[in-house]
Amino acid sequence: MERSRTRFLRRLAAICLAIGLAAAACASKVEAPAEAAAVPPPLEFVEIGAAGGGDPDAPLVVAVHGLGDRPENLAHLYRDISAPCRLVLPRGPIPHGSGSSWFDIDIPYAPDAALGDRIGAAADRVAALIDHLKTTRAFRGKPVVTGFSQGGMISFAVAIRHPESVGFVVPIAGALPEAALPAGPAAGTLPSVRAFHGTADTLVPIDFARRTIAALTAAGYDAELQEYAGVGHTVPSAMQRDALAVIDAAIAR
Repeated sequence: MERSRTRFLRRLAAICLAIGLAAAACASKVEAPAEAAAVPPPLEFVEIGAAGGGDPDAPLVVAVHGLGDRPENLAHLYRDISAPCRLVLPRGPIPHGSGSSWFDIDIPYAPDAALGDRIGAAADRVAALIDHLKTTRAFRGKPVVTGFSQGGMISFAVAIRHPESVGFVVPIAGALPEAALPAGPAAGTLPSVRAFHGTADTLVPIDFARRTIAALTAAGYDAELQEYAGVGHTVPSAMQRDALAVIDAAIAR
């Protein structure tokens, strides 16, 4: 009887030990809650961090490419920015040839009724990227937004639709249709606008850029257009030099 009781107690102890070990094993498998996944950016982009220097808090320059181009190709246009900056080049979301596009557009430039909405939607996405970068990157002051052709149009539109998000806008060979221009005086703190355009541009005729600058000036913007006689839809060395000088001055303030 005593032996049976001893065997029973030993079995009971073994069972309890097994239960305890199993519970410990289960407990060891319980992991801490994973951190919330990082929010992806609203656009793909190429980043050249702290170009011209190693300052992690350098000002931000956002450069927007044109129709059928790629951010990697546009980077050469801004390679000679001398002031330290963080250069971000977003990629258009619509495949177009070997590159991408930001919106459907007729070339030569012939504004249709909905072009302003399409440019505005692209400008909103670039502004959303800037908001994203504010939470994921360190940079000083308000960004500079610049771009060529479609990128110039988007730059103008960001200045109008999101003036609080940018400090300076440098459109090159861009313009806006009348429907996308300010309807009256703009409120709040407005970015400065310095545009560059060739007088012989047959793809985006300079008259459209002149009207865009006139409308911005009437709305209260500090806006100027620098014209280049005989230059088409391209960026010659003199235009590049002058545009980069403006960007250098803007980010050095």
